[in-house]
Amino acid sequence: GLSEEDKKEMVGFLKGNENAYNVLSDCIVSPIRSDDEEVDAMVPIKRSYRATKILEQDATTAAKVQQSGGTLQDIEDSDTLILNATRAGLLAKKLFRAYMYNQNRTVDNEDAAASLDVQTLPPHIPHVNHLLMSLLEGYASAVVAAACAGGKEGIESSFGPMLAYRSGTAKSTPTSSTTNGGSSAAHDDAGFTASLESPLPVLAAIVTTGCTGRLAPGAAAEQRASNPMMMQQQQLLQNDNTVHISKGHRRKFVRSLADWELLTRLADCIDHPGTDESAMYRSEAACDALLNIVDNIGFPPMPPPGVALDAKKKKEMEESFGEDQLLAPLATDEFIHHLTNCVTGGSLNNSTSA
Repeated sequence: GLSEEDKKEMVGFLKGNENAYNVLSDCIVSPIRSDDEEVDAMVPIKRSYRATKILEQDATTAAKVQQSGGTLQDIEDSDTLILNATRAGLLAKKLFRAYMYNQNRTVDNEDAAASLDVQTLPPHIPHVNHLLMSLLEGYASAVVAAACAGGKEGIESSFGPMLAYRSGTAKSTPTSSTTNGGSSAAHDDAGFTASLESPLPVLAAIVTTGCTGRLAPGAAAEQRASNPMMMQQQQLLQNDNTVHISKGHRRKFVRSLADWELLTRLADCIDHPGTDESAMYRSEAACDALLNIVDNIGFPPMPPPGVALDAKKKKEMEESFGEDQLLAPLATDEFIHHLTNCVTGGSLNNSTSA
């Protein structure tokens, strides 16, 4: 409802405020509803959306500058953006923590909900997912560094909540018709919400980008819809999806993921997605994330026949950052057991993923 003049004044104020990114991120991860907004429950979500779009614009600008051959320093010196590399990393940490909200407050736990401030609302997770993906495109190094700060423990605090995330609208009391293969409108609604809110595609994108130094393509389902070989060749020739992540950060990131046993945890999520209405969709999202990671890390793009690479490019492609250790669980009995058990015995906890 602001006029164009008021919009320009507000954006100018935000860009001149060092703490603006923090104020905007609070609108996303810790939305507040005042008494006079009780009549319109959408107000906090609308405010979250506007904050997301403002921060997304900065990330998009940073991505375009780098794709055209510039550096982040070029735009940071101009002082025209709210974000910079440092603030983007701090913002990423804040967004990672947003997934922890529903671990402490569920729709079935009235006592726990009553103990919280009723004016503090849960974050709108689709906005969190969207902003993290935007940050990854514009500030990949900052996002990867934020995720693995502290090594294995850092990965646990960043990716653990994403892997364990449950929608606040999902009920943990599946009906017999649901568990026996039936369907209901409520179950379909829960599945739609789960697919919209799932942070696992974002997790897969961060993992593949941090491990390969290339922006991750679309979701695994989208990749399989096109010609994978042609897509990889085009990416190799265009080389427009390469992001600057230092070798040290990449090695630390890959090592931390391997220590945290990411692939085994994803397989466990496929086999043990929970017992709520959206468990099947969570299992499918974990499967897609696993395939996406293995496809991009285990099968990097190769030059098409007849195209020779210069020595520097070839050396960069052949350099290892510890990916073999990250992918090692694929050959273990435990990993295979998780997957075969879904086929032969159904989920161990009788979820709808069977």
